[in-house]
Amino acid sequence: MQRHGGLKWFGLRVANGNIQFDVLLPFQDARERKLRSDSISKALESQIGKVLAVEDISTGSSPCLSGAPSEVFLERFNEERYWEAHEILEGWWRHERDGNTKRTLQGWILVCAALVHHQKCRDSVALEILRRASSLLPSWDAATQLAPGLDSVKLLATIQLQLRRRIVEPFRL
Repeated sequence: MQRHGGLKWFGLRVANGNIQFDVLLPFQDARERKLRSDSISKALESQIGKVLAVEDISTGSSPCLSGAPSEVFLERFNEERYWEAHEILEGWWRHERDGNTKRTLQGWILVCAALVHHQKCRDSVALEILRRASSLLPSWDAATQLAPGLDSVKLLATIQLQLRRRIVEPFRL
């Protein structure tokens, strides 16, 4: 964790085409957080390059502001923004009542968590999490698609290949 000007930033993640990290803003007021966030974005752009996105993940906020959760999840996942994708699925998981769907969602959440660890150069941890995820994903054809584009059998095949090769790498859905 690094400190600069009273801010704390942490969780550096490296993706193809971008870097991601978290900034802890000590302000409770949403307006004040937004102003400070805009100021940080401008400072970053002047020092390291274009800021692609700023997401408020404070209590009560949601990374899924518009669109269906599955559509926003797919967008974030395919942009290699796995932490945000994880948060979207976790919100869906919390409200899901069906036990089988909840278990499948947990497997998807773990895949996102594994890919976050990969972005932090922690592939041994990522492989262990992928192993746990594989035990939660259905391997049969019935009800494998949580939503359009979220095919659990296809996901399971992809992570099983990575487990056999012992190589974690990003992939698109």
